[in-house]
Amino acid sequence: MQAKDKLLYFKSYYHKTKREQHDEKYLRQTFEKKLHSFSFDCSLLQRKHAIEGNRSIINFDYSWLNGRLNLIQPLSFDLAEGHSIQDKSLLWFGKLAQIKPTLEKEDINIDFLVSRPQNADLTKYFDNAIGNLNDIGKNLFTIIEEEQIDSYAFKIFQHIHK
Repeated sequence: MQAKDKLLYFKSYYHKTKREQHDEKYLRQTFEKKLHSFSFDCSLLQRKHAIEGNRSIINFDYSWLNGRLNLIQPLSFDLAEGHSIQDKSLLWFGKLAQIKPTLEKEDINIDFLVSRPQNADLTKYFDNAIGNLNDIGKNLFTIIEEEQIDSYAFKIFQHIHK
């Protein structure tokens, strides 16, 4: 293979722009920036809350109270492969199965801050991932998609700063 042929072979990789992955860290930062934009007192939002399950402890990034315990967990499905999206949803299905009795008994709500895959070809895997989570019980959690984080943060601000 000549040098010219090698250049043509790898041409599709030369001008790829690096995209920012919308992972859990990105979702966390987006959420916190929005809260800070409201001059939100972040001490009212507890970091790292653990829920005991049947045989395990599941950790959540945030919690807050408004008559009931609300847990917040960033959950990114902006992954490169469909099987990774499925695996992540099944992992959280298992986690939710472990703490389902506690969630129901103590009337705890979970809000997942979710990002979709940026690759449109993976949309069906994302839809299936949400379906996997819904199989454990839609009443256990709420999906807050990335574009809803602003209004969600404002809702928390209103509830806490009444």
